[in-house]
Amino acid sequence: MYPRSLPDVFLLTAQYPPVDSPLSEFSFRIADALSTVTRVYVVAPGLQWQDIGNVRLRGFVNPVYDHQNVITWAFSACREAERIVATSRYERGAQGPVIAVNWELFPAALSVGRFFSLPIYFIPHSFELQRGGSSSLLSVAIQELERLAVSASQNTLLFGREVTEYYYKTGGSSRSSVELPVDELQPSRKKELAQSIMKALEQGARESSGSH
Repeated sequence: MYPRSLPDVFLLTAQYPPVDSPLSEFSFRIADALSTVTRVYVVAPGLQWQDIGNVRLRGFVNPVYDHQNVITWAFSACREAERIVATSRYERGAQGPVIAVNWELFPAALSVGRFFSLPIYFIPHSFELQRGGSSSLLSVAIQELERLAVSASQNTLLFGREVTEYYYKTGGSSRSSVELPVDELQPSRKKELAQSIMKALEQGARESSGSH
């Protein structure tokens, strides 16, 4: 179980400011809230390495132009994310759970989490079916990666009724998920958001230790 003095959190995401997108804003709100209670290592493409308060930005070159689709991009990005987390562990002594925001970098979270025996969490911004997924091979592959994230994480943190609905359609279980108030994503409520996320991390750690 995690104390309030949890030393670090790794947050892996495909988009983060200065990228302007809903996923970027979502990722920022989570990192900003968590930074009020712990150090947050944000790993994302295109970021400059810098420390801003309790947020450690750790970026890598975005390989988007070298790939045919988002799947091949994601696996290349995952290799870079794994390297950064490992470096932070070995050189900086960083420790703590790994959180993947959306599916793109979840394979990296799973890999480093299992290698370093770190708890793994999944926070979906949205699901492929929710975004109008189809029976195309690309869409099916994304859906399978989302199912992996749902099944392999200690806990899935869900914001909003629609995301929760599609979580269950993706094969999720109420025993391994926590529903959080979507209005806590507002900037004025980041302390409450931090408390809710920390409580979810504690719940996931408690249930994981109880299953062994």
